[in-house]
Amino acid sequence: MTRAVELRKIRLGLYFVLLIWTFLLLATCAARIAYTQNLPKGDTLNGGNDFTDPSVAELLFAAIITLLLAPCVMAIIHKRMERGMLSRTWFEVALLFVLWMFWLGGTAAATNVWPADVLARCVRFSQCQLLQALLAFAWLGWITLTVLLLGTLYFAVTERAWHSHMNGAWADRTFVFSRKLTTEGSANAV
Repeated sequence: MTRAVELRKIRLGLYFVLLIWTFLLLATCAARIAYTQNLPKGDTLNGGNDFTDPSVAELLFAAIITLLLAPCVMAIIHKRMERGMLSRTWFEVALLFVLWMFWLGGTAAATNVWPADVLARCVRFSQCQLLQALLAFAWLGWITLTVLLLGTLYFAVTERAWHSHMNGAWADRTFVFSRKLTTEGSANAV
């Protein structure tokens, strides 16, 4: 059995996955900020005084920027738009790098504030569960951004496509996956 997949569809799929992680990160950041800005009476967190976690604010900013920019890049790739510098491969790499840095900064800062061993001890509390989810979505989004950045960078360098449009000839490359059955009936990838 043979299956062909276009690079353009893989990239769109990765951007879609990034949007899912981003939306979930935005929701968990908003929930955390709502809690820390309205601490209930007698809450032991921060002596009962309202506050904002700087790393959550940074992740919220990164999520908002990603939600604004990723659909634009997806539209350029999907509709094969050619809009000057905004549709160039170097612009996509630069945009992905900036997003990657925002996500890495916020995720690393949040992980430093709430290490896994600390969150594991308070997992019975809803705010610890929220923080675990927030960190999970932040790392998953950063990993997705890393794959997008490295993949785009790889093709920009190997295809010398820095000044090509991000939906140019290099983006229409098709990958063919085939599987053959052996005499035992198990499938081996070729």
